[in-house]
Amino acid sequence: MADNLQILCAPSGFEGRRKGGHEMKRVFYRTAHFLKLFTFIQLLSAPLQAATPDKINASYGAISGSMAPIWVAKEARLFDKQGLDLNLVYIPGGPRSIMSLIGGSVQFVNHSGMPALEAYVYPKRM
Repeated sequence: MADNLQILCAPSGFEGRRKGGHEMKRVFYRTAHFLKLFTFIQLLSAPLQAATPDKINASYGAISGSMAPIWVAKEARLFDKQGLDLNLVYIPGGPRSIMSLIGGSVQFVNHSGMPALEAYVYPKRM
């Protein structure tokens, strides 16, 4: 009676066998070993990638205390600790700094938000 119940409740082709459990374990362990190997390779290549710092140009728009955070970080070598070779460039005026950002001369701009908003609202002026 129990065999008939097992056959009726089991999906077709299953017929009471439990082969799938061992196959799933094997797939799980293979996937886990692959992920371990991938992580190990990534960890080995990380020091090679960190050896060459990225060159970044950043602009600031005023010679005043409002630009102190970026100068303090540069002088304290905080960018070097993160693997960045930062070059600070003084660009007076918001529209010029936004144009240099759009043109790709600098990657970061340390200005007020107004020049960026004006460039968004009036794109043909830039």
